[in-house]
Amino acid sequence: MCVELSLQGFRIVGSQYNEVNQQLFSQYYETIYGLLDSQSVEYRSTFFETLSNKLLNLRRHSDEDTSDDQMDTK
Repeated sequence: MCVELSLQGFRIVGSQYNEVNQQLFSQYYETIYGLLDSQSVEYRSTFFETLSNKLLNLRRHSDEDTSDDQMDTK
């Protein structure tokens, strides 16, 4: 995939490195993440899996802190 970066944002301009094909021009995206999210199911899946894991870890740490606080008050 060949991606153009301009003042308008990111957009796909080709299907291979250093290739420009006017028929493949797509809409502009504000961020590279927005472009990847729209074009890659694998990127989206990996992103949400990573986010979910981080949130679960955060919750576990929060639960541990809460149980530690309860022990301190006894």
